[in-house]
Amino acid sequence: MKSFITYNGLALSSGGAHQLHRGSAKKIYQNVTSFLAQYTDCRQPEHVQVVMHEFSIFSFLKYCLHFGLPRFDWWNYWSIKKDLVYWNAWPSALKRTFPLVMADDNLLLCVKWEFMFTETQSGAVIPNQALLPVLDQRKARSSLYLRISERRKTLSAWFMLPFGELDQHNMTYLASLQSALPFDFSPKGWRCYTRSTKGNWIPNQLNVAFQELVEEEKTELSTIVSARTPLVLVEE
Repeated sequence: MKSFITYNGLALSSGGAHQLHRGSAKKIYQNVTSFLAQYTDCRQPEHVQVVMHEFSIFSFLKYCLHFGLPRFDWWNYWSIKKDLVYWNAWPSALKRTFPLVMADDNLLLCVKWEFMFTETQSGAVIPNQALLPVLDQRKARSSLYLRISERRKTLSAWFMLPFGELDQHNMTYLASLQSALPFDFSPKGWRCYTRSTKGNWIPNQLNVAFQELVEEEKTELSTIVSARTPLVLVEE
C-alpha cells in the first residue's frame, strides 16, 4: 500500500466533534446505527458508558442499582468540575439503557463503534483495510464516538479508507457516506497519506468536493434496500 485517505472530523480547537442538530436523540441514534448497518461490518458497540453530568447523591444511588458499581474520573472533574461519575454499561443492553438515559437530562450516553467499511450493495468488506497502518494507538480502526442526551448531541468521526486515488467510483462511495451521516463532512478534515522513501507516512490535506454527487446519492439512497442484519435499535 502506497497511499490511503483519512477523515478526522473537527479539530480539537472546535471541540473535536460534530454538533448534531437534526432531530431528536432517538432519531439521531437510529441514523447512526443505520449508517453502521449499511456501510460497515460493525454489529455491536466497542464500549458504552453512562456519564452523570452533575453529581447528585440521589441519582448516584438510583443508577448504581441499574448499572452496578460506578467509576470516577477525578482528572476530568478537577478540570471542569463535572462528569465525575460514570458507569460502563453492557453493549448488549443498549436497547434498555438508551431510554433510561434519555429520560434524565443529568445523564449522558457515550457509545463508541469501531469498524471496517463495506461495499454498499454486496456488504463485503472493502479490501486492504487490514493493511492500513496504525497512526495513533487510540485510533487503530475507523470509528464513531457518539455522546448523546436530549440536550447534548455530538459525534466524533475517524475514517480510514484504502483508496489510492479519488476516482469516480471512490468519490461516489464517499458521497454515499455523506448522504447517510447526520453531519456534514468538514472540508478541512480529509488527508491523503503517502509513504516516503524512508517508509514514513506523510499527510497532505485533500480537497474532497462532491456536493453534486451527494445530492444524487440522497435521491438514490431511498431506493436501496439493505438485506444485512441491522444493529440493535431503540424500540419504538
